[in-house]
Amino acid sequence: MKVSRNSHNQKKGKHYFLINFSIVFLLLFLSGCFILVDITDSPYGYAGRWQGLPLFEPGEDYGKDKPSQIFFVHINQIGEKIFGVLSRVDSYGFSEGPISGEQKDKNITFTAKFHSEKLTFEGLWVDDQRAWVGKWSNDLGQKGQVLFEVHKSNADQSKGFWTMKNHLTMKGGVGKPVVFIHGMNSDGSRWNKLLNELEKRGFYDNHQVWVFQYNWTELIAVNGLDLYKKMNENGIENPIIIAHSMGGLVARSYIAQGGTVDKLITFGTPHLGTPLADLGAKLLGSDNFSTWIQESLMPGVADMKETSSFITDLSSNQNDIENRKKYIVFASIIDSQPIHTTICQNDNCQSKVVWKWQRNDYFDNLTLICYRMIPGENDGYVPKDSALFKGNTVLSKNQYFLNGFLDHSQLVDPEKSTEIVSFLMNLGQ
Repeated sequence: MKVSRNSHNQKKGKHYFLINFSIVFLLLFLSGCFILVDITDSPYGYAGRWQGLPLFEPGEDYGKDKPSQIFFVHINQIGEKIFGVLSRVDSYGFSEGPISGEQKDKNITFTAKFHSEKLTFEGLWVDDQRAWVGKWSNDLGQKGQVLFEVHKSNADQSKGFWTMKNHLTMKGGVGKPVVFIHGMNSDGSRWNKLLNELEKRGFYDNHQVWVFQYNWTELIAVNGLDLYKKMNENGIENPIIIAHSMGGLVARSYIAQGGTVDKLITFGTPHLGTPLADLGAKLLGSDNFSTWIQESLMPGVADMKETSSFITDLSSNQNDIENRKKYIVFASIIDSQPIHTTICQNDNCQSKVVWKWQRNDYFDNLTLICYRMIPGENDGYVPKDSALFKGNTVLSKNQYFLNGFLDHSQLVDPEKSTEIVSFLMNLGQ
């Protein structure tokens, strides 16, 4: 069959457009940024980034397990004019659209337009707080209330979106080799904070510390094989491997391809896969997104799909199965709950029920969006049962569920995850 040059060029052009569009989308979305700049910061102005959780009257059905929806709004203000972006995540998926409106005294009114829906918000400041209540309704006859509070950004971001070159680097120390492997959308610097804390506590006195940095967009098996080669080149045998998220799958791929370990310790690794790899379809509105990234842009991410051939093959790999008695796995969850509170506006106080996070330092938009969209308990990226490698031959005594309601990135933050620091300091004892 002959294909015309013009038809081929059109397909090629469409392919490159999709790649460029998705790179731009992910660069913006993964960092939780909007392309708008706050112009005013008046005490009574609404300019800024806000996160909103559902607010109910006592006796209303406020649901269970998770909030019915989460709103994010970035408001810019020039005088009384309001403009910006509103985002919403619920059980149906993710929606985002522009807003426009105005502020009068302490009141704000704006509309937001999604693809097939128009929302109208009427907001009023909460007395003596940097917060406001937004009453919303849409053209489908639905309505509700949201308590908006200041949404802080996460300062702990990866140095770069792409990690293009693999390295196995010794950081120092003497004794048993320990190799640290980062996760998706990250690089070797992810471990700096934890390693600094471990060094202060004397970890380097008994361990030779290495960090493996890899291109997380590449096939996981390719990175596992590269780790195998670099271990051999550096004469590293039977190391302890400590891995976060996708890094745990890279480590298991290394083992599946003949690599040896003394222990494999994983934090928030999707051993059984994660729906996160499929959420791009909902976020971009394309049912073919996961297939497309596997073929074109980020096959490593597609490998983490619960139904991927990588996860299926790894689960039955004999080398992996034989080494599972050496695996130690850690999991955590984000959590929220409805609480009773009193809301005062213009000296009028009323009893309400509002959803609140168990911690006040969940800053990353994508983490919270995925938490809402992933079914069941999860850390914002990985389901609890997947991180615990449930239903497999990992010893129950080696499955740890962490207290403290940590999100996915907080698992490797020594200030947040003190249990993990204590565990690592007791390795070998």
